[in-house]
Amino acid sequence: MPGYIVITVTFLFVLVSNVWADDDGGYDVNTEVTLTGVVTEADEAMMGPYVFTMVAQDKTYKVLTGPWWYLKQIGLAVRVGMKVEITGSKFYNKKGVLYIAAYSITEDSKTYRFRDGNSQMPLWHGHGNGRQR
Repeated sequence: MPGYIVITVTFLFVLVSNVWADDDGGYDVNTEVTLTGVVTEADEAMMGPYVFTMVAQDKTYKVLTGPWWYLKQIGLAVRVGMKVEITGSKFYNKKGVLYIAAYSITEDSKTYRFRDGNSQMPLWHGHGNGRQR
């Protein structure tokens, strides 16, 4: 029985990550913006996309990045007070919350990319826990 629980949890993790990746997280090049701001909330997320909150131009944005393992793989550690430049697609969710689906995040002159420059597909698409499937 415990084996089924592990398999079920693993399946749900992969399903949530890939469904979000296939949906492109709401990415639309027509709404692409570049904003500079400060991270105000940064939590550890173990399933789905890692989301943090930033304030830029007197507005609060939720920033969608990628799965936690992808952030670890590229070496991005988001922390409160961090000054960042975000390029991404701006959108509102069904509850009216303002989001940015990140294309790239720059911090201290280091840029972390989340999407392919041509297709806008997430760079982790087709991967799981940092390994090719």
